[in-house]
Amino acid sequence: MKDNNKPAVDPQYDRFITRKDWLAALGITKNTFKKRIREGKIPQPLPFGERMHRWPYTDLQDVLARRFPK
Repeated sequence: MKDNNKPAVDPQYDRFITRKDWLAALGITKNTFKKRIREGKIPQPLPFGERMHRWPYTDLQDVLARRFPK
């Protein structure tokens, strides 16, 4: 039986993404990416270890929504 009261959740919602994913989605270079982090246009990553950082998928959605408003 289907529950129609559940909110629609993006299947990618819990996913964490890498810098490579950001570069592909935004079509920018590593240097531009680092610059936009320093400017605060892209949020800081979450540490997942000493040298491993990831961003929540929702951060990318927020940046894309600001970059391409509907």
